[in-house]
Amino acid sequence: MHIGDSEQEKLILELLREILDHRRVAKRLRNVDRLAWSEMQPWESSRFKWQGLGKPSVFVVSAGLRGRLDMDDWKTYLNWRYLQLNTRQTVHVVQPSIQALLPAMLFIAAAASLAFNIGQYTSELFASIFGPPILLLTVYRVGPAMKKLFLRIDSIAAESLGAMILLSLLKKIDSLSLPENENAKKRQGWAARLWPEPNITERIANLQHASPSPS
Repeated sequence: MHIGDSEQEKLILELLREILDHRRVAKRLRNVDRLAWSEMQPWESSRFKWQGLGKPSVFVVSAGLRGRLDMDDWKTYLNWRYLQLNTRQTVHVVQPSIQALLPAMLFIAAAASLAFNIGQYTSELFASIFGPPILLLTVYRVGPAMKKLFLRIDSIAAESLGAMILLSLLKKIDSLSLPENENAKKRQGWAARLWPEPNITERIANLQHASPSPS
């Protein structure tokens, strides 16, 4: 990691603290006092690095974005990254994941019920017969469901920040040809289907065809 101390990096931290002041986050996050660039950090998932008890945290961002976004871009990026969802929006976002996990949850409930009401042997027999197909079905469904979760968050952020503003940011990041983005675009077949995060092309296409979500 490389600790940044330029004027723009100080402005990014100031903007971050301002945004976090209006979010439900831990006090140690609001007290972040340094920004670090990391080659290992994905562009879409900046994070806070804990420095010890009572010490301010460090804000860690992808090194691929360093010096390549202006302050308006950073404002959009930070508001998108730390979007605050209300209850209805949260339900809307997690719905695909719950639906994907429902067969597995029903299977576990059925196995537990059999063990309690009939006996452990019957429960184990039930699990040996139905467990493998339920597991395969869950794996098959979870990847696309998680992808929908991320895309729904993007859609809600677009309604809050402005679809064209967020779209412009994503297109600008796409134009940087970051290695992680270019590699993600190359996924095909099962790898593309089961991968839980959308690539940047999918994020852009989603915003271009976004439909209204609960507010």
